Amino acid sequence: MATEQGARRQVTITDPRALKALAHPARQRLIRLLAAGEVITATEAATLVGMSPSAVSHHLRQLEKYGLAERAEATGDGRERPWRIGADSIGLNPAPGDEVGTIATQSIVGLEITDLIDRLEAHQGQPPDPWGSYIGLGRRDFWLTRDEVEMIRDRLEELLADFDRTRSTRSHPEGARRHTLLVSFVPNEGVSLLDGARAADGDADRDAVRDAGAEVGAEVGRDG
Repeated sequence: MATEQGARRQVTITDPRALKALAHPARQRLIRLLAAGEVITATEAATLVGMSPSAVSHHLRQLEKYGLAERAEATGDGRERPWRIGADSIGLNPAPGDEVGTIATQSIVGLEITDLIDRLEAHQGQPPDPWGSYIGLGRRDFWLTRDEVEMIRDRLEELLADFDRTRSTRSHPEGARRHTLLVSFVPNEGVSLLDGARAADGDADRDAVRDAGAEVGAEVGRDG
């Protein structure tokens, strides 16, 4: 379901088939590419993600079906119309009791977390960042009402709306760097404040996340 908030386009996915389709690792790579502001043809994207142009075209059409990618105006000779991101914000909301949608959502979140870990590890042992020590992961726990959660989301969207989403690898202010902002609101009911088991099993969980992503991706590949 797509909604408009000002000039920002939001897509919330609840259909288990759409969640499963989105969980495909190749489609996640394409979403990240387009979310960076790239307006790119399937042929150009194929070179960047290591797939054939026909495979990329198939995945992009699947993303278009769910409002996550869209055709842009033709450029150059116009023989191949480029693609751009179809949403500024993507929400994943499987229905209660939807096992397929829940597993797919967990796989998508797992891919994002694994990517975050990889990028944090890439900074380990590197010279001090010229911008200072702002790179990392922050966490704060709050007791919030539903209205307060919605207020925080709205204010965050208003803040982010001030920034130009048309910037890309090819076009951005001098000195700008690409950043990724991950925001998560997760209720903690049923989770002990003293539970350290997950932290102790971090490596095993990470391997399980990757395995789940590969498994879902394989299923989507068979299903189209």
